[in-house]
Amino acid sequence: MSARPLTPAAFDRLMKPLEPGARLALGVSGGRDSMALAVLVAGWLRWREEKKLPVPQVFVLSVDHGLRQEAAREARQVGRWMRALGLAHRILRWEGEKPSADIQAEARTARYRLMGEWAASRGIRDLLLAHHLEDQAETFLMRLQRGSGVAGLAAMKPVSEREGMRLLRPLLSVPRARLEAVLKAHDQAYIDDPSNEDAGFLRVKVRKALPLLEELGLGTERLVATARHMARAGEVLEAQRDALIARAVTRHPYGFCRIDRAAWGKPFEETGLSAFAQLLRAVSGSVYPPRLEALETAYHAFLRGKLGKGRTLHGCVIAEDNSAGKKGGAVIWREFAAIAPDIAVLPGKQAVWDGRFLLKAEALRSGLEIGPLGQEGLRALKEAGTALPTGPARKALMAGPMMRRAGRFFAAPLAGVRAKGASGILCEPIWDAGLRMAREMDV
Repeated sequence: MSARPLTPAAFDRLMKPLEPGARLALGVSGGRDSMALAVLVAGWLRWREEKKLPVPQVFVLSVDHGLRQEAAREARQVGRWMRALGLAHRILRWEGEKPSADIQAEARTARYRLMGEWAASRGIRDLLLAHHLEDQAETFLMRLQRGSGVAGLAAMKPVSEREGMRLLRPLLSVPRARLEAVLKAHDQAYIDDPSNEDAGFLRVKVRKALPLLEELGLGTERLVATARHMARAGEVLEAQRDALIARAVTRHPYGFCRIDRAAWGKPFEETGLSAFAQLLRAVSGSVYPPRLEALETAYHAFLRGKLGKGRTLHGCVIAEDNSAGKKGGAVIWREFAAIAPDIAVLPGKQAVWDGRFLLKAEALRSGLEIGPLGQEGLRALKEAGTALPTGPARKALMAGPMMRRAGRFFAAPLAGVRAKGASGILCEPIWDAGLRMAREMDV
């Protein structure tokens, strides 16, 4: 029997638990999944209007990555399809030099960043995405291939956060066949991205392997069910991890962490590894956790008090804490050499720098450049009469943000130092006081 398309009422039932806001962004690449979601959203909006229910305002966002010659033309085609559906559409362009390796992951990061910045600058917090049932199975296998632990093997969540945005995935329980039925029922065209058939990409390899796994009883439903089991186990692990961090870790405003080894004690191995990985993610701003083998090596060195003057892992430096009155612990700060390149922030806009700080230039008339404080910033602070810290605090401060305007020092937000006229700057750490990272791994 052929799959039935989703009705607007059924889609409304999927959306309701997500508690969407009054304004939504919708990511549409033009591929079959995102086009099916666009068709569903357009029908859902009309259905709610007919039922005299509140109708959210929706903006469709397409990203022109510039990785293929056809990309700009395809983005314009998506715009024509969106106008036919009655949906507002914006094209966002990924400017600058493109990566030569890990292209899909880098493009995905750029896509989330561009959509997030556009939405946030307009007060939109919710971003709708088209991930469906088969995506859950593929993601599980990809994370298994990477050697992920319990948290990594858990299913994608219908609601998650990334860099201040709520990612809403209403279709996670919906098989791809029902989305294809939506397109067929509405005679809706879509774009076939040739990279979706490029076996050089891991996701494509996994997709092609699924039919073979089905013969072994490891089909989509079984894999997704396993991911859900892992998600339930992950909830228990997260509670233990958070309790461990709460009792043994303090976060300095400059962005580094101190671990009291005595308070840490001897937790279950999985709990300790999970907490240690969480600290590294928080300090580095990374979406992904570190590789398990390297994590285990560093963690066991920490437990034995054998970190010495420091070792690097996952964009962080981990060292014994030998500061006054702090013996018997460890400290983690951002590795200066691993910091992301400088970025520009336009007036009235915002940006995420180094995956760690959300910066806003809301009341400025000219743009800013943002990069690490470094030695240049330390000299500027010293000239301004600021008392400079020592030890890990100094190194963490150097790895924190510094803003320049017209090439000159403008502000060091973590040090509380601002040049004249810098009152329109806001700098907010992405992690919260408990170092809990709500952002989930890329999929």
